[in-house]
Amino acid sequence: MKLTLEKLNLLPPDIQKEFIEAATLASQKRSIEKSQNDFMSFVKRVWPEFIEGKHHQRIAEKFNELAESTLTPIQDVIDYVNSHYDAGSVIIITTARPESYRLFTKQELEKIGVKYSQLIMEMGRGTRVILNDIDPENPELPRAIGINLERDGGLKDIEIPSYISPYESK
Repeated sequence: MKLTLEKLNLLPPDIQKEFIEAATLASQKRSIEKSQNDFMSFVKRVWPEFIEGKHHQRIAEKFNELAESTLTPIQDVIDYVNSHYDAGSVIIITTARPESYRLFTKQELEKIGVKYSQLIMEMGRGTRVILNDIDPENPELPRAIGINLERDGGLKDIEIPSYISPYESK
């Protein structure tokens, strides 16, 4: 049933007041819920004088996409990385994500349980080259190793060299 202004005016004044208060609270609640799920609604709620432009809309869309993203952990990779971390390897995670995503990225890694020593942001999308000297006391054991994985593919069909093992603690 929809209450029109004419029907509202037929109600006693105290009931009108209660109805208006309840309707106002319901409207505020809808506004709060919308601002929790939509970045531009949030901005307009906390800054009513905000003047929205197309560039703001594009940024808001990106924030909304980010907020809606879901993690799909690849457990064999997590287990592999964590076992090496636990055994004393230095685990360095690199990403092309901008520095402004550091906190979000760290929270994602923590949420899925990845252990690491260092997180390097803004690595770009090109080739990443690791250089490290060879330990003269252990020249047969490489100290810098890179493993390229197909995105979201896990460790299936990846041959992990048998010499990958930590021989020193951190």
